[in-house]
Amino acid sequence: MENKSIFYIQDLPNRNFFTEYFDLIIDKNYLYLISQVSNNTGLYVVFGFIVAFIIFYLGYSSGGLIIIAYIIGRAINRDRRRRFRSAWINKHNKLISEEYIKHSYLKIPLAEIHQHLFSEGKNNIVILNNDIKIILKLGTKKYKLLNDRIKDID
Repeated sequence: MENKSIFYIQDLPNRNFFTEYFDLIIDKNYLYLISQVSNNTGLYVVFGFIVAFIIFYLGYSSGGLIIIAYIIGRAINRDRRRRFRSAWINKHNKLISEEYIKHSYLKIPLAEIHQHLFSEGKNNIVILNNDIKIILKLGTKKYKLLNDRIKDID
């Protein structure tokens, strides 16, 4: 999402950690990395497994219990991330506040962005800040959008 001078990408998985997602925002001064880690996918997968087991107990096929649990867990987690970011993004993906600043995991000045942000492998971005190393896995489209945005930064 681009909103005037704001560049925003949602739901970037951290390649180093199974259940951690980040949102990335670039405004006119900073890159913000907002952690969505508080939403435990594992807990929701367990919940999904319980629901799938109840379905099995009611006489439906046992095939796919783990798949059902995984799908339910991911759907619940995705919805919780959407509700979390609704403090600064409305349902039309328009920025409505600067609440994201309060929830920032990392805040990197754009003047230093090329010292902290690197490409690695296919569609991966590495963010280094002091002892923190985060590898974000982006799809091809998001990777291109981010690279194009970073090239514009002096």
